[in-house]
Amino acid sequence: MKTKLTLLIAFLSLNAVWAQDFTAGSINYNITSGTTVEVAKNDVTISGDITVPEKVTDPNSSIEYTVTALAEEAFRQCNLVTNITLPASITAIGDKAFYLCEILETVNIPDGITEIGPHTFYKCYQLTGVTFPSSVTAIGENAFDQCYLLESVNIPDGVTEIGNKMFYKCYALKSITIPDSVTAIADEAFYQCKALESITIPDSVASIGEKAFQECVLATAINIPDGITTIGYRTFYKCYVLKSITIPDSVTAIGDEAFLQSEDLTDVIVKAADPTTITLGATIFSTATTDTATLTVPNGSLTAYSTASQWADFVNMQEDSTLSSPNDLSIASFSVYPNPSNGTFTLDLAGITPTNIQVYDMHGRSVKTLPNYSKQILNLNITSGIYILNIESTQGVKQLKIVVE
Repeated sequence: MKTKLTLLIAFLSLNAVWAQDFTAGSINYNITSGTTVEVAKNDVTISGDITVPEKVTDPNSSIEYTVTALAEEAFRQCNLVTNITLPASITAIGDKAFYLCEILETVNIPDGITEIGPHTFYKCYQLTGVTFPSSVTAIGENAFDQCYLLESVNIPDGVTEIGNKMFYKCYALKSITIPDSVTAIADEAFYQCKALESITIPDSVASIGEKAFQECVLATAINIPDGITTIGYRTFYKCYVLKSITIPDSVTAIGDEAFLQSEDLTDVIVKAADPTTITLGATIFSTATTDTATLTVPNGSLTAYSTASQWADFVNMQEDSTLSSPNDLSIASFSVYPNPSNGTFTLDLAGITPTNIQVYDMHGRSVKTLPNYSKQILNLNITSGIYILNIESTQGVKQLKIVVE
């Protein structure tokens, strides 16, 4: 009898919690505190233009609440919803909040939202644009995956990564501005963004993932910033009208088929003086590229490239004095490791005596002056971020990007 009574009390308590949930104006809500509610998971039959109110009254208790959040999957697969208006009181949007809202055209993101979760707008086929407030500092992976009609979206300063498949198959995306706060572009981030014509990658970016720009078929120019060390597998595969590419001397590895079938390339510029410092995957370029494009390398490097695997396949080669200077230290003459690190690095200049070593932030401000030693342990004790290590000596000047985690 005691066991049955305990079960009955538990059952009644559970039902009391469920009774806090209510529906008002066709929208479902969960009570999250004595004064607040969140928009709960809604029935897929909800339709038309939806306006989420700032205040809502529970029809059962007549208590008024402030709407402060969208729960995870709040409007998932609500395929009949066309537009959603959110109140300024919303401060959180759960993962997959608009997942598979196939005819959703517009939704506003209120000020105060700091994070857009993974898959938030996944397969919102009719969505044409989204404007994020400056408060947003994180946008999850697959956020706009297969938003076929998406033409424009802003990425606020403060966002640090373009996540996996963030704009995967956004066929109508024409332009994108990547802020200086971004340090990484993940795998397939812009895969098959077929309308994207130009892409400017800021110097803050330290890594670009595999297939990141694969089949961006209208892109004519893509810069690769100094500091990038790896160009991944098929990163620029089938960029059919890409005309030129410049590979900085920081690059130490290029993955399989990185530029394969980008057959309109006319200029391939490589800043590394020694081709053996770059590890090459299989079939980096198409035969059509090596037969017609011009490979431009630093002064004094032509012989080395003409005998190096894959580079030697280029029929047309030339040297350019602007790619190297007697006042530039060779990147092979020194090393900084580990990089990234927690702020402690080993600097080895291979016997070169520096005259000045400065650490600059990405705004060009000097944050640290270091001793003039050829080999030393650097305990930078600075906040996490990307910095430029500027090394001067009687033999020249060299800059290296370092990352403090």
